[in-house]
Amino acid sequence: MPNATTIPRSDAGKRALLQHLSNHLTNYVTILEITPADLTQVKTGFDWFDYSLKLEDAAQNYTDAIFAFKRVLRDGPKSAGVDNATGFGALRRYLWFSGRFNCPY
Repeated sequence: MPNATTIPRSDAGKRALLQHLSNHLTNYVTILEITPADLTQVKTGFDWFDYSLKLEDAAQNYTDAIFAFKRVLRDGPKSAGVDNATGFGALRRYLWFSGRFNCPY
C-alpha cells in the first residue's frame, strides 16, 4: 500500500481517529505520561471537529434545498404535467405573458 499514512486523509477517517483517541487514550495515561489537560484537549478537539462536520452537512443540505426551491419557482414543479410554454414557473409565466403583450423585455 503506497503512501499509507497513520493519519487518515478524509474527514470521516479523521473523525473516527479522534473519536477512538478520545475514548481509548485514557488506557495509556501512565505509559505515555499523558496529562489530564492533554486528555481534555483531545476530547474538546474531537467535539469541535465533529460539530463542524455536522454543521457542514447541515449547511450543504440547506443549500441544496434553497436551490431546489429556486428551480421550482423558476421552472415549476416537475409533476405539474404542463408544457414548457405555459409552465407554472415564474420565469416561464413572465416570458409567456411578455410575448403575449409584446413586452420588449
